Amino acid sequence: MFRSLQHEMERYITLRNSFIALTAIVFLIAWNRGITLLYGMLAMLVAITVISFIAPYFMLRGVNAKQTAPEKLYEGDEFFVSVDVINQNKLSRYMIEIWDHFPGAAENEQNHMAFIPLLKKQFSSNLKYTCDRRGLHTLGPITLKSDFPMGVNHVQRTLNDSTTTTLVYPRAFLIEFFPYISGDYMPQVGVNAVALAGGSDVFFGVREYRHGDSPRHIHWPSSARHNELIVKEYEYITATEVTLLLDLHKEADHGEGKHSTLEYSVKIAASIARHALDQGHHVRLLGYGKACVHVSVSSGELHYQTILEALARVQADGDVPYRQAIENALSHVHESGVFVLFDVPAPKSKGQGDLSTFGNFHIKPVWVKLDTDSFLCPVQLKRGGAAWNNDSTPIYTVYNGDDLEKVFSLS
Repeated sequence: MFRSLQHEMERYITLRNSFIALTAIVFLIAWNRGITLLYGMLAMLVAITVISFIAPYFMLRGVNAKQTAPEKLYEGDEFFVSVDVINQNKLSRYMIEIWDHFPGAAENEQNHMAFIPLLKKQFSSNLKYTCDRRGLHTLGPITLKSDFPMGVNHVQRTLNDSTTTTLVYPRAFLIEFFPYISGDYMPQVGVNAVALAGGSDVFFGVREYRHGDSPRHIHWPSSARHNELIVKEYEYITATEVTLLLDLHKEADHGEGKHSTLEYSVKIAASIARHALDQGHHVRLLGYGKACVHVSVSSGELHYQTILEALARVQADGDVPYRQAIENALSHVHESGVFVLFDVPAPKSKGQGDLSTFGNFHIKPVWVKLDTDSFLCPVQLKRGGAAWNNDSTPIYTVYNGDDLEKVFSLS
């Protein structure tokens, strides 16, 4: 109750109201006393009040501004927005505030201000922002404010034609290992992949010990658990086809801001694409939102920029359930490729992880499971990691707050 009363008092006890109240009090005293000096003080207060209310409008009249910002950036980048303020009047202007807005910054850093004590013809200023979230962001519009000369009357004018757009790419994190081998099948896009027990230093999975396997590759924890010798398998890889399928259903995005399942999925997809292309693989990006996302399979740095462009713009606004999205995507995926799926289960459910869909396809699925409950209730102690199920299917479990680089560095 006390805070509510304090808020109401702060609302009404302002410099403007205090100045008006003072003028009224002097008027009443002068009216009752008839003292000439008090009438002189009243005239001065009235003049100051009138000027304080009119001057701010005059200060903003004929003043325009435009801004220039980089067209493309990455998450975490610091950048400057150049703001040019032009005075189209012959007389100078005083004490003008220039306010700009960037929705891609952190919540408490989205509004920045430049102060102009004296504006003759033109004034330029640079406003510094930090990109906090990927996406297509509109900067502005610029708002001009003035309370010249006494700070009694605050006037503002919004320049609706002063906006500009900036596309912020997701920033990829480092992935040290990713299981690109597609089982016992030969991928169709220039691939020569061979699964061997101890054949290279790239871990693939585990299986039962066979005569001739090197003792150096025995997986002792699994051997103890199964009461039989289990060895680690490794792989040789040259190139394969990797398909990334995002879940863009409108009910599949949980959490807030950049700590949401969609933002994590986008960052992971960008990082897998970066790693796959660096290894010489071919990458395809799919998603079924309000607008279908389909970046055809290709390779190279230019292709990565195309994938980033699509990932920067994706939104969870679709009506296609993820199971249906998987079936739709299978018509685009070549056999013997690697299919990266993003499982975003409903709250308090275990998720899909259903491999029956791939029974008739020579495709290796890799599941990325995002723990929805951790995004809805951020206070939790679990941490994600990598595992392989009984079918040697890689499963990456991700919780809100995870260090994604560590999660995807585990083999």
